[in-house]
Amino acid sequence: MAREYARIRISINSDDDFANLTPEGQWFYTRIVIPEPTLNHCGVFDWRPARMLTRARGLTIDYLTAAAADCERGRFVLFDPDTEEGLARSYIRSEELLRNPKMAVAVMGAYRAVASKTLRAAIVTEIRRANSEHPEYSCWGARDIGLQLAEIMAHKSSDEVRYVDTITNPNTNQISNPITNPNTNQISNPITNRNTNHNGNHIGNAEPVQNTNPITDPHTQSEYQSKSVPIPCSMQPADTSLQHATSPGGEPKSGTSPHQPHPLGDEPPRRCTKHEDTDDPPPCGECADARRANDRWQLAKRKHDADTANAQNLAAINERRTQAQALQDAINNCPLGCAQNDGYTPTGTVCNHNPNQQQINARGLAAVKAALAGQPPDDQPHQEDPESA
Repeated sequence: MAREYARIRISINSDDDFANLTPEGQWFYTRIVIPEPTLNHCGVFDWRPARMLTRARGLTIDYLTAAAADCERGRFVLFDPDTEEGLARSYIRSEELLRNPKMAVAVMGAYRAVASKTLRAAIVTEIRRANSEHPEYSCWGARDIGLQLAEIMAHKSSDEVRYVDTITNPNTNQISNPITNPNTNQISNPITNRNTNHNGNHIGNAEPVQNTNPITDPHTQSEYQSKSVPIPCSMQPADTSLQHATSPGGEPKSGTSPHQPHPLGDEPPRRCTKHEDTDDPPPCGECADARRANDRWQLAKRKHDADTANAQNLAAINERRTQAQALQDAINNCPLGCAQNDGYTPTGTVCNHNPNQQQINARGLAAVKAALAGQPPDDQPHQEDPESA
């Protein structure tokens, strides 16, 4: 469904990474990327600058491109001009779209629609990070969905497919400021700055806007965009638990059944022995220690269960690949040449790669006819029939 609104957290005001963008870059992020109608559940949108010029009066390609280049340098937005796609990099994690299986399905569908290999690799990196940072998400252990996510995470990431800046800033020395009204004589400004001589008019400042982003290498830091700068999504996933997560086989994961002991041991109590049966215990240091110990155990349990589900999913993937490869090898090496028909015989049946199959079928048909005619069947073994050995 289409988004109806976009969110911006108040903490954006204290976000250092966002503050390192130029005013033009911040404008591009909040005015162009956030409300872009084509933005999907992976954060990918159509990058067609000419169609975006209607967003503001007097907007030019040079200004839009320069603003996009600033966001690209900060790794807020990635681009692939060849496929006309852009990516709001941390969209999946900032909106917690993998929190539950239903939203994960939408993310996987959007991922499969991405044409750019570079952007697909960046999305794989973001999904891996979400898996590492939030092992408690129920999608990792959900049947089928967890398996599909594991398949996506097995694809190449940004470590294998390195991203190279693609947007060239046409204004190398400075970025022009479109806020200045060139038609001063035609349209009067009702708001007069009375402190121009004392503080200076920052809107009409002729000094170039410098890029103050200290990050020069995209691989020296694991994160360039903090969670205080989310990409909007009007569909918020509901919080779910790993308690009912299942393995690919449909059975509860290790440690999720109340009848089986968890590999990490029994859950520690959240109260001390003196207050374990007290409904409203008083402030107690031992109870506080017990709560902290229980919280650590719960975190370790969620990580263990998520790792177990991931291992089971990867094992299932490898098993499927092994079976598929064995089937393909049998087709390629078939003495009957069924590889030309993708594993089928000329009559349209699945080939079993037995060169004596026609003789076996002929004898079987003869035996049926003999039985119908009241004649004794031929029970003599045939050397070319491996089933008679």
